[in-house]
Amino acid sequence: MKKFITYGFLSLILFATQSCNNNDENQATESKLGDVSMELTYDMGGSRAASNLQGTVFDASTDVGVFVFRNDGKAGYGEYNKSCTNVVEDNVAKLIPENPIYFPLTEEPIDVVVRAYAPFTSSYGRLVTYDFDVQANQSTTTGYLRSDLMYGLPTTGNPVHHVPTHDPAQKKQNVKLTFHHLLSKITLTLQPVAPLTAEALVGAQVTLKQVATKVPFNLVDGSLGTASTPGDVLIGNVAAATDNTVSGLIPPQTIAGGTDFLEVTLADGQVYKYAIPEASSLTLNGGRNYQFNMKFGASEMNVTMTVADWVDVTGHYTL
Repeated sequence: MKKFITYGFLSLILFATQSCNNNDENQATESKLGDVSMELTYDMGGSRAASNLQGTVFDASTDVGVFVFRNDGKAGYGEYNKSCTNVVEDNVAKLIPENPIYFPLTEEPIDVVVRAYAPFTSSYGRLVTYDFDVQANQSTTTGYLRSDLMYGLPTTGNPVHHVPTHDPAQKKQNVKLTFHHLLSKITLTLQPVAPLTAEALVGAQVTLKQVATKVPFNLVDGSLGTASTPGDVLIGNVAAATDNTVSGLIPPQTIAGGTDFLEVTLADGQVYKYAIPEASSLTLNGGRNYQFNMKFGASEMNVTMTVADWVDVTGHYTL
């Protein structure tokens, strides 16, 4: 009887010792593999507009949405529409998630897919197509920024390769994203001609007339569908005689010939309109800035257009 008790007691001690060793090994493995977070940095692809809103970096008020998934499609890991703020530190543009994003816990190398967009929208819960609406009033900074739809992917392409490390000093792996503007930018510079003076422009309102304001936005690849829902878009109020350039954003679309496109209403009630010539049409592509110069106030109104800025496109067009 004593022998049975002694052997049983020794067996319990041996089992407990083995269990402790197994727990220690599991904890050690988790601590070695579970600490590598994703550091997100970014740039604006093709953009040279350092002086404009969100020309080279996001505005400080713009939040960015990020999705991260395993490339092999296995469940149990995923970051769905993670909200990120943005900062510039030591001349490096960074995205800061609301909570750290960690790579999957795995013994083997793993690939992940990263997709991002701006401005952040809380209702984008899955990687599907959503309707994106530009703001009807873009004369304010807030209205403009809420209309500046962008899409970002890893600069080196998806998927992102991650090798689990046993080096406790490695806490982060950098993933750099490149963002592109998806919509069309319209910039109008008003040039008064005698007898109209520069001071007469103060208080002027500039409107894009009955342009498409809604577009399907595919979060999987950043593609856009066919724009719809015509409406007026106010793109600027001229606040000073020396500040006579305004900008707005609309979905890519084609403006038919004979259609009113630009309307300028002066503070004294005078209205100047520009329509696309009957014999032509105007196709607006995504990521382009269409720069119009409008000379008006004399017997005739002259409008010219250049395409530049976000994407380096050369050319000069007289409409």
